[in-house]
Amino acid sequence: MKGTVKKILAFLFCTLFATLVFAQSADFVSEVIATQKITYGQAAYFICCDYGYIDETDDESSAVSALEENFPNMINKLKIQQVDKELTIKEFSFMCCQAWDIKSSLMYMIFQNQRYAFKQMKAKGYFAANANPKATLDGRKVLYIISDFAGDKKVEKKPTKAPISTDFMISR
Repeated sequence: MKGTVKKILAFLFCTLFATLVFAQSADFVSEVIATQKITYGQAAYFICCDYGYIDETDDESSAVSALEENFPNMINKLKIQQVDKELTIKEFSFMCCQAWDIKSSLMYMIFQNQRYAFKQMKAKGYFAANANPKATLDGRKVLYIISDFAGDKKVEKKPTKAPISTDFMISR
C-alpha cells in the first residue's frame, strides 16, 4: 500500500513540474494564435525552436539573437532591428525560404530576395494569388505555415535517380 501512495505522489509531482515547465511555451503559442499581426520575434522563436537553437522557455529576444547567430544571410537581407516589428507577408516568406531552404524557383535561387520568396510561397499555395505582399499575417496562418515546415530542415529534397529497368526491353 505504501508503494502505491509513493507512486501516486511521484506522479502528481511530475505532472505539476511538467505543467510549470511547459506553461510558458503553451501560453506563447496561445498568444500567437490570438494575435492579428505576427512580429519578427515571434517568427524567430518558432524557427529557432524548430532547429533547437533555443529552449521552449526562452523569450523572443533570445530567439532573435539565435537567429542572427545562425542565419546571418537572412538577417542581413531583412534589415529588421526591433523584436516587436510586425512582419509583412513577403518578409515572413523570406524567413521561411531561408530557414527551411525552399529553393525550386529559378528567380529565387538567383536573387534570393523577399519578392521571389513571396512568389515561391504563393506558388506553393500558402497565399492567395491576389495576396498583398505588404500585408501582415495573423497568428493562425503563421502557425499553419510553420507547422508544415517544422522538423524538415530541407523541404525541397532532390529526387534520387531511379535505377534503369530493363524489364520493358524485348529480347531477340
